[in-house]
Amino acid sequence: MHFPSKIDPSSNFFAILFSAFTAVVIVVAVAKRSLPLYLLSAVIAFVCIYYFIGPIFDTCYRLEKEGLRVKSGFFFNKLFDYGEIVAVDAIQSRKFAPALSKERLRIEVLRPDGPQILQISPMREEEFLKELNLHIQFAKDHPELSTAKR
Repeated sequence: MHFPSKIDPSSNFFAILFSAFTAVVIVVAVAKRSLPLYLLSAVIAFVCIYYFIGPIFDTCYRLEKEGLRVKSGFFFNKLFDYGEIVAVDAIQSRKFAPALSKERLRIEVLRPDGPQILQISPMREEEFLKELNLHIQFAKDHPELSTAKR
């Protein structure tokens, strides 16, 4: 099942703010015909797209057969085995994470390389939790089917 991320208005605000700043730098670079400003605008545009604009349009969570897939932006795409999930709690946080809302789920995962904390903010949170809990319970009842490397 596919669950897009909730998006707080502040997430859109930062994307618009940085996009406007990038546009101003580009206009100044063109007006002054300055190579350093062209390069600066390219770097700023890349940062805007990578950190602000990409995640707004592409942050989602999928409950797949193999596990919970978290995708955010162009480069963050991870799969978490249901058998590795040990706790799920509702929290409020602004910490940098693949979540675009301050209302989040904190998921504790015990991976072979050590424990990890994941913060996500799926739309239809109750439905997401219900489905996730079903997958987690199935993984506990049938550990032989787990894809986790133990």
